[in-house]
Amino acid sequence: MNALILKTYRITDLKFQNHATATGKSKLETKYTYQVKFANNHTCRGEMKILVTDQENPDTLTVDMTMVGIFEIVAEQDKELLHKESFKQLYPFARAAVSTISSTTGILPIIIPSVDIDAQDIYRYNPELFSK
Repeated sequence: MNALILKTYRITDLKFQNHATATGKSKLETKYTYQVKFANNHTCRGEMKILVTDQENPDTLTVDMTMVGIFEIVAEQDKELLHKESFKQLYPFARAAVSTISSTTGILPIIIPSVDIDAQDIYRYNPELFSK
């Protein structure tokens, strides 16, 4: 059983730029960030930012999207586990959105790579590191 249930998601910000030529090939680079904010009412909010650009000429092709998901916490777990689980639930919707948006513009669909979040270190802000 999942510790979280995705209740809703939406794209809150989207910028798409396509100045590629019909014969031009692009080598795409994908970057993403993800953060979760926890509330006291057994919910959390995940915010995913995805940036896809042409590595050689970023002004040619860009997809810059922010997607937010609202989750219900149904089983108390460590926050790191909840962070990873919420990412796993939201990321497929973000991948599908990038693919759908790009394909409707007349180019081949952009299919961003899968991410193994379990193999990733989760960055934590530690204010003590910056106070020295």
